[in-house]
Amino acid sequence: MAKLKMEFKCEKCGKPQPKNEKESNGNWNVYDCNQVCKCGGKFVMYVNGKKAG
Repeated sequence: MAKLKMEFKCEKCGKPQPKNEKESNGNWNVYDCNQVCKCGGKFVMYVNGKKAG
């Protein structure tokens, strides 16, 4: 079975979204859903390099 690589990146510039250091731990990475990139784009989820949704 293939592994899924999930990442959150800006759909405009491709910069990865920084995780919430306060709520993340060794098992989970937590991301703020309302965060906007500095370029003005919004962060979206990518699965295996393809935009989800």
